[in-house]
Amino acid sequence: MSTRAGTLLEQKHTVDLVLFIRDKGEIKLTDFDERGWTTVNKRLRSLVEAGVICERQRRTGRNVTLYSLTRKGHMIADHLRDIDSILCGEIDLEGRE
Repeated sequence: MSTRAGTLLEQKHTVDLVLFIRDKGEIKLTDFDERGWTTVNKRLRSLVEAGVICERQRRTGRNVTLYSLTRKGHMIADHLRDIDSILCGEIDLEGRE
């Protein structure tokens, strides 16, 4: 069974982008120099459409697009961090089911 969330989160770089934006607060497209521009643009579009991130234009000499997490995006990022902590053994699961 496929869910919209599962489909979005399975796409290349999606989880990394959400966590990167969470760590940085607000980022520009040029902050992603180590990844393919086409893939990053597609992921950012998908995340904006899903309401996970928002984009805004800043006009200071040249147009710059800035991305930040929405409230929904912050909630998702917090859960992704928790999942990572569980997988890395940083959260004690003794006594939990």
